[in-house]
Amino acid sequence: MFVAADDTDSMRGNCTTYLATEIIRVLVYEDGLDLIGYPRLVRLNPAIPWKTRGNGALVMRFGKGTGK
Repeated sequence: MFVAADDTDSMRGNCTTYLATEIIRVLVYEDGLDLIGYPRLVRLNPAIPWKTRGNGALVMRFGKGTGK
């Protein structure tokens, strides 16, 4: 299962990387899934005028075992 997150910043705090750690915490430690590999940083199209400051997203892969 792939989970992606982007544009989660707010004036009250939070950021995409914080959300990713919370998703990992819940799915791994509470739901018993395995994080397969490292989370991936995905750079988005820099030509988009409404891009976020960091202009990137995070993708995480979850499953059971190593995914092989």
